[in-house]
Amino acid sequence: MATVTAAQRGPAVVVTVTGDLDPASLAALHTDLVRLIAASAYRLVVDLTGTAGEPTGTARVLADVAQRVGRRRGWLRVAGGALTEAPAGTTLHDSVTSALG
Repeated sequence: MATVTAAQRGPAVVVTVTGDLDPASLAALHTDLVRLIAASAYRLVVDLTGTAGEPTGTARVLADVAQRVGRRRGWLRVAGGALTEAPAGTTLHDSVTSALG
């Protein structure tokens, strides 16, 4: 099971995910990210550095969230993790610092 925390860093919210991204964790992550968007967080950095799990499900969740935040003229950036290709509407970064830059 993964743990999700969020913190404001300048104009963006950094969402740090740690642990195993199993199907239940991915559903919870999706819910958490959608709630952040509903609370007017339109610039999101999702830090997957401390995660393990299946990248296909992770990519689907992030692509959906990127589409939602994109409708509000925001963006979603991904730092770390096992993804080898950026999900639709996102960019991949080596670190949170790079994603915020």
